[in-house]
Amino acid sequence: MDSADQIEIQQLVNRYPYHLDAAQFDDAAALFADADVYFGDTLAVSRDVAALAGLWRSFVKVYSNGTPRTRHLMVT
Repeated sequence: MDSADQIEIQQLVNRYPYHLDAAQFDDAAALFADADVYFGDTLAVSRDVAALAGLWRSFVKVYSNGTPRTRHLMVT
């Protein structure tokens, strides 16, 4: 891994909560298009953007203002 890879990962980590807090589940899931997503030891989604977006939609409550009323803060 070189410095360009590290910057790309850092940018991904910073974009993810922005999309999630805006209820942009498709955009957030697209960041993980090439990833296997685990919950604990259980594989939840394997390289499937639509499935990951659907999973988030199934357990994140979106309020009438169009957001989950969350605000993630990233410290890097």
